[in-house]
Amino acid sequence: MSILDQIVESKRVEIQKHRTRVSLHDFDGFEFFHRPTLSFKEAVQRKGGELATMPAIIAEFKRASPSKGVFAPDSVPMDQCSAYANGGAAACSILTDSPFFHGSLVDLQAIRREVELPLLRKDFILDPYQVFEAKAYGADAILLIERILSPIQIQELLDAAGECELDVLMEVDAADVWSSIEGYQESIAAVGMNSRNLATFDTDADHGLSELQDIPSTVIRVMESGIQGPEPLFACATHHIDAALIGEALMRSADPASLLQQWKQYVNHQLH
Repeated sequence: MSILDQIVESKRVEIQKHRTRVSLHDFDGFEFFHRPTLSFKEAVQRKGGELATMPAIIAEFKRASPSKGVFAPDSVPMDQCSAYANGGAAACSILTDSPFFHGSLVDLQAIRREVELPLLRKDFILDPYQVFEAKAYGADAILLIERILSPIQIQELLDAAGECELDVLMEVDAADVWSSIEGYQESIAAVGMNSRNLATFDTDADHGLSELQDIPSTVIRVMESGIQGPEPLFACATHHIDAALIGEALMRSADPASLLQQWKQYVNHQLH
């Protein structure tokens, strides 16, 4: 059984546990459920027209991963994401899976209280219940992973996201998948290419960028995973990629705000 299969199996059990504790009706009383959402789509969309420009940064909060283990056990969600905002991030991605990434919905909630950027709930979302859950805890957008969803599930989740006024980042792992999800384009804010193989969790940033270029440029395109320095950001810029999601490098940094600023300065210098 692959790591991804283990995560999905664990997630199905987790969803049932959450349902027994909190009903869909209960979410109506949560502090953020009726909050107007921020536009994740507008935050990550390229503003440069035909010019090569610095990609928008989606800065991620995560303490661990199946491939790297725990690498930021003591990181404080509010402090980390406030630093991201100060460093010029356009949005934040919050890992809410607990068993494999040491995250939680409480992290999402805490960050929502302190940070004004659009927040993406990054998790293994299988059920509309999780979409309403994301809204209740303060998300503005959700990640959907095409590889683990059937067409029926995708439609149900997109419908739930629309009802909750949440944007959707649809993650694919190959450009040829685009043809199977193109019909959902009006309901998707952006498409993300995961440079990490979710079966093995190996990462190949060059492969991810190459695949992403084969998705139409009329779609908002997001590079996910494998960005450990400014050079891959510059490559995204020159290929007119809208946004880049960066996690581990920022989580390991003692000063993520400065690191973001340095990387942005490097890319802007190379472009000009």
